[in-house]
Amino acid sequence: ECMLIVGVRSEHANMLREMYKNIDFSFITDQRKQTKPVNDISHFDRIINMTKFSSHLSHKAYRRHKGYCMVNGGLTSLKQAIEA
Repeated sequence: ECMLIVGVRSEHANMLREMYKNIDFSFITDQRKQTKPVNDISHFDRIINMTKFSSHLSHKAYRRHKGYCMVNGGLTSLKQAIEA
């Protein structure tokens, strides 16, 4: 499975890669939230947007993707969304 996580803290990105070795992750960290959205999202199975740590532009950019979901919490909520 190929997954884009938007707004994750950079220190959590490596931990998630270790925890979920069967998932091919891409990350836009909370420190990079003002960067341009990823243009080609067709190869992602799922996109999870951490709304506390991302911009409204990211929601607009990804909301039409069939595997898009928003998470309003932190790491625990993110893990629940990954495992759903």
